[in-house]
Amino acid sequence: MKTSVYEVFGVGAPFDPTFSLVTSPVLPPLALAALRLLLALYGTVFVLFRLIYEGVRDHTDAAFFSYFTDLSYIGLLAYFWAAGAQTLSYARAQRTHPLAPSYALQRWPRALQAAHLLLQSSALAFPLLVTAVFWGVLAGPDTLATRYAAWVNVSEHALNSGFVALEVVLSGAAPALPRRARSGVAMPWAHLPLLLVLLAGYLGVASITSATQGFYPYAFLDPHTQGGTLAAYIVGIAAGACAAFVLVRYAMLGRHLLALYFTRNSQQNESSFFGASTSVLDFASVAGGGGGGAGGGGGGGGERKGSKGDVEALEDWEEVGRPSMGSGERGVAL
Repeated sequence: MKTSVYEVFGVGAPFDPTFSLVTSPVLPPLALAALRLLLALYGTVFVLFRLIYEGVRDHTDAAFFSYFTDLSYIGLLAYFWAAGAQTLSYARAQRTHPLAPSYALQRWPRALQAAHLLLQSSALAFPLLVTAVFWGVLAGPDTLATRYAAWVNVSEHALNSGFVALEVVLSGAAPALPRRARSGVAMPWAHLPLLLVLLAGYLGVASITSATQGFYPYAFLDPHTQGGTLAAYIVGIAAGACAAFVLVRYAMLGRHLLALYFTRNSQQNESSFFGASTSVLDFASVAGGGGGGAGGGGGGGGERKGSKGDVEALEDWEEVGRPSMGSGERGVAL
């Protein structure tokens, strides 16, 4: 069967049939939507406050979009806004169409579905790269010198990776399992070269900033001062981006496999419990019937006694088994 270009980038037909992008192994959809939107709101307030405050105080607003850190942070909050809105759409559909829920992105053109998945990959991989480069190369004595500087640097260079960790752990999104192309849609391998292209494109942004504003956003990207070392920095950052992508991809895959393992064990335990329940109920019925037979020498009275024993045994067992039956049905439905 021929694979389309869209399928290579994670967009199958139907799109996300398991609703992995809008569900969580531990949170209901509405709670997941609220968490994503809360993180998006914090990021938006942070970016706007910093842009306005530093623009008025230091007149540095013109250079804001020249920094890869700021661009990747905007991508991160854009992803949380988009993912939160889609999750809210799914939570609403569960209430209005419980038998056949869906969410808006599933009905949108495939190009937008592919764009959402690429946004997810970049938003989850780039913050880890930013955190590693900043604290490993750029951080200095002034990084946490004042309360404002500490808030800015922690929010933009530490909480960004914290947001990624929350998404990886709490979201149901995961890559496809080996030999099961439809089992997941997140972080396909085809996205990795696209992320490297985006990184290469940022070199153009740095050069444009140098030509128009007279400085390089990052000193290690200045060819006049770095010389041949610049190539080593570029290769190192590209390798870091690959490592971040692989780390996020396999962390999501590991969480997905762990969730499947616990779900399967839970269902097996419930199945074993109900199997034992049926055996006990059958034994109670046979025992009750045997009691009637033993008293059968006395005629119909023995049969009536046996029937009464059956009914009492059944009623007693239903009182014990009824609460568990509901949970068992829910487990099987999962």
